[in-house]
Amino acid sequence: MGSALSVNATENKALPMERLAQQELLFALDMGDLINKSDATISSEISSFLDAALTGVEAELNCKVSVKGKVSIGVATVEITVEVSGPCSEIKSQGTQIANQVLSEVKMALQRK
Repeated sequence: MGSALSVNATENKALPMERLAQQELLFALDMGDLINKSDATISSEISSFLDAALTGVEAELNCKVSVKGKVSIGVATVEITVEVSGPCSEIKSQGTQIANQVLSEVKMALQRK
């Protein structure tokens, strides 16, 4: 049995998404436009999301976490998606590392502008 969860950072509501392979859970966070969010805010939102989403999830299950955001400057927009998968227990403990990957992608997108 598999299930999925999606959360929009601006709504703070969990919404069912799609069923994945047996024993795998999908969690998706759409952070919207990241241009005016500080590193601390991005990190905090991702950590809070993972803590809430993975509370009570069995450690031996596999999880896939997708964090999406965009950087808009003028008329140009760059979409950023970071996906991590593995045992749910490891994903929960790697919240800071996932946040750092998102921040790294944001900084690279800003440098391309």
